Amino acid sequence: MGASITLAGESLIAQKQGTQTRMIVSRFILANVPGLNPNGSVDRAAGKPPASQLVGTYEVTQRGFVNPNQVVYSLMLGSDIGDFDWNWIGLETNEGVLLAVAYVPLQQKRKNIPPLQLGNNVTRNFMVVFDGAQALTGITIDASTWQHDFTVRLKGIDERERLSNRDFFGRACFLVTALEVELLGSTYRVKPGLAYIEGVRVSNDQVLVINPPELPTTVWLDVVLERQLNDVVARWSVTFGAVKTDYRDSTGAAHYCIALADLTTSAVIDRRPSEYITEPLLQHLAARNGDYPQLRARSTTKDDVGLGNLPNAVSDDDSTDSSQTLASTKAVSRVRKLLQSAIDKLLDGTTAAGKAKQLLTPRTLSISGAGIGSASFDGTANADIAFALNNSGVQAGTYTKVTVSSKGIVIGATSLVAGDIPALDFSKITTGKPTTLEGYGITNALPLGLTDRRPQLYASKAGTTYSDGALEIREAQLAGDTQNGFTYAPRIAFHWGFVVAGDLAMSAAGALCWNGQPLFHSGNLNPTTIVPAGAIVAFAMAAVPAGYLKANGAAVSRTAYANLFASLGTYYGVGDGVSTFNLPDLRGRFVRGLDEGAGVDPGRALGTHQNSQNASHTHSASSDAQGEHVHGLAMGYTDLDRGNVGGGQNYYGTQYTQPAGSHTHNITVAASGGNESRPVNTAFIYCIKY
Repeated sequence: MGASITLAGESLIAQKQGTQTRMIVSRFILANVPGLNPNGSVDRAAGKPPASQLVGTYEVTQRGFVNPNQVVYSLMLGSDIGDFDWNWIGLETNEGVLLAVAYVPLQQKRKNIPPLQLGNNVTRNFMVVFDGAQALTGITIDASTWQHDFTVRLKGIDERERLSNRDFFGRACFLVTALEVELLGSTYRVKPGLAYIEGVRVSNDQVLVINPPELPTTVWLDVVLERQLNDVVARWSVTFGAVKTDYRDSTGAAHYCIALADLTTSAVIDRRPSEYITEPLLQHLAARNGDYPQLRARSTTKDDVGLGNLPNAVSDDDSTDSSQTLASTKAVSRVRKLLQSAIDKLLDGTTAAGKAKQLLTPRTLSISGAGIGSASFDGTANADIAFALNNSGVQAGTYTKVTVSSKGIVIGATSLVAGDIPALDFSKITTGKPTTLEGYGITNALPLGLTDRRPQLYASKAGTTYSDGALEIREAQLAGDTQNGFTYAPRIAFHWGFVVAGDLAMSAAGALCWNGQPLFHSGNLNPTTIVPAGAIVAFAMAAVPAGYLKANGAAVSRTAYANLFASLGTYYGVGDGVSTFNLPDLRGRFVRGLDEGAGVDPGRALGTHQNSQNASHTHSASSDAQGEHVHGLAMGYTDLDRGNVGGGQNYYGTQYTQPAGSHTHNITVAASGGNESRPVNTAFIYCIKY
C-alpha cells in the first residue's frame, strides 16, 4: 500500500509552522479510481480525483497522538452506510487542502438491509508523521485511549523485560569499551559497543564524533524506550552539561541519564561502569564461578573436615606474608642472619641508628667562616644555632644591583644602569609583571593579529624610491625575480568580515591593481582626454556640470579656457578680438551630422547654421462655384437641293454658339503646420567641454 503526504500538504505544514497556527484535519475522502495500482508510489503532486470517482466524504471520527511526531486520524463507518467500493483514501484540512493520500486494494462497504443484505462496519486509521505533528495539530488525546489494540498489554511486557534486564545488569552496565569517550587529536569520539541502561539495551554500531559546546564539561547518555509507529524502540542521544537527572518527556516516556565521561581540554575521565564481557553472558558467568566438571570434591573444604587451622603450604621465601603458608627453617635462618647483620651495624655505628647511639655523649655543633655560632646536641631535641654573620662592609639599604661572592655573601651594591636591563631574566618576576608592551616601556612595537591600535608611520628621509617610503610591502615569499606571476605580487588585503574582501596589489610590470584590475591615474589616463575639449554634450538638468560651458555663443576668456581655445580658435567668433573668443550657439537648434560628401546635405561647412525648410510636397485643392454662365445659340441654314427633297434623303441646317466672355475661379489650398518645421523633440541644455 502506497501512502504519502502530498506536496500541497507539505507546503501547508511549512506555512502553518512558519506562522505558528494550528492545522486542523477535518475530513476523510474516499474514491474509486479505475486502474489504480495499490502498490505504486503516491503521486504527491496530484489533487483529488474527479467528482465522478468520489464515493464519499466523511468527518474525522477520532484523532489522537502516538508521540510528538506522529498523529493518527480514524474513520468509523457503521453498517447504515453503503453501498460503494473504494481504493483511494485521502485526508483533507479545514482549508480544503489535500494533506495525505493512500492507495489501497479495492475495499467494499455494504449497508445492512435485512434480510436481503448483511452490512459491514469499517474502521480505517491514517497515521501522519512529521516533526512537531502533535504541537501543530493541537491533538492532546493519546491514541491508545481509543484505539482498540494491545498497547497496554504490550507496554506491560516491555516494562517487565526492562525491569528484568535492570535486575541483571543494574542501573548501567557497559560491555568492555562500549560508548567510551576518547580524545583523538583534537576530536572527541564515542566508541561503538553494547550497553544496558536501566534495563534498556543500547547499541552503537559505529564511531560517533561529538562536539562539546564548551570545556570542561560532562558527557551524558540520554536513553528512552519510546513508541515509533507500531513498535517500541530504544532511542539514545549524547548531551552535555554539569548535572543531568532522569526525567519524563511530554508524552510521559521515561528518559534515563548516565554520565559517560568528564572532559577537559587535555584529558578524558571515564565515568562508565563497565564490565569486561566479550562472550555470551552465560559462558562469561560460568568461567567465573571456578567450579569445573573435573574438580574432585568440589564442595569439600578444610573446615568441612575440621582442619581449618592447618596452613595450606610451606615456603622458603622470607618475603611471603600469608596466614595460610608455613615458613621453613631455611626461611627462619635467613631472617636470623639479616637481624644479626643489622644489630652489628647498629653497634659499630654503620647505620643511622648506630650513629645515633654515639650521641650518648652530647656533641657541640659549630659554624665558622662568614659567621660564627655553636650549640650543644645530644639527639633528644633539635638544636638551634645562634648564627652571627661577619660584617661584609656593605652599608645597609635597598639596592637594585648587588655583587655576590662565591660563598653567596653580598660584598657590593649599586643601582642598575641601562646596560644591565637586557641581561635581566624576566622569567624570575612572578608578580607585578606587565601584561602589555607599554608596561615594559616599549611604545613603538606593532602588534600582530587583530588590534585597534592605529600605527602612524613616517619616512626617515625624503625620497621617491622604495627604500625611502614609510612602509615597504614585498612580494610573496620574497621570491625576487624568480617569480613574476600576479599571485606573488606585493599585496594589501582588505576584508569586511563575512561580507566582502578585496586586495590592492602591484604587478611585476609596476601596474597597481584592485582585485587584479589596473587602476587608472593621470599617469596612464589623462582625465581631460576622456571627454576632449570641444565635445558637445546634452544635459537633462539646469545646472551645468564642472568642466562644461553652455553652448550659447557667449564670449569667454582665451586664457581661462585655454584648452578649448586651442581646439576652437575663433571659428565661432573672435570675441573682443584680444582676450575672448565665441562659443558655438546651439540654443533652440538641432545638431545635424556634417555631410562630408554623403550628398544628403551638400555644401555645408562645420558649425554653420541652416534655416527651417520643408521638403517638396503636394497639397489637395478645390475651386468654388464661380463661372456659371450660358452661351447663345445662332441658327444658320443652307439651301436645299430640291432634287433631294422627298426622295428619302437627309437634309440638315447649321447652328452656331455665341461667345460669353472670359471668367475666373477661386482655388482654396488647405493650410497645415505651425510657425516652424521640427520633429518630435525634448529640450535639453547643450554644453561644450572646456
